[in-house]
Amino acid sequence: MSKPDPERLAAWRGVNTAQARVSAALDSALRAERDLTLGWFELLEALVVSGPKTVGQLARAIAGNGATISRRLDRMQAAELVERVQDRGDARVIKVSVTPAGRAIYRGAVPTWRRCLQREFAAVLTDTDVVALLRIAAKFNPIVD
Repeated sequence: MSKPDPERLAAWRGVNTAQARVSAALDSALRAERDLTLGWFELLEALVVSGPKTVGQLARAIAGNGATISRRLDRMQAAELVERVQDRGDARVIKVSVTPAGRAIYRGAVPTWRRCLQREFAAVLTDTDVVALLRIAAKFNPIVD
């Protein structure tokens, strides 16, 4: 098995570091302005945008760990931001949906998230950068159900 060349290692480290830095800034802004973690925001967003999902579908949607997401959802359910309901088509399947309170929290947090994402990520990219990043991301991101 061959090793990645130094340029690819540097690219990986750069992407990984940039993602961590932007995520930390988003989490910090959401906590400071909305008392909401980035993890909770991402789950609310996935549910608001795409509707009810199983824990597995949520894990794939946000590239997270199912067990971690399940525990996070327990806390969000206790805060009445999400609810678990049996699927109408298959009683064995439990889906998570956002509550009206969760939807309101999400809507209130979107301006903070967008402002921070613009400042920390979008503002530093040229149009050429965006095209290249979209092309590259498509190589790694499968279509999520």
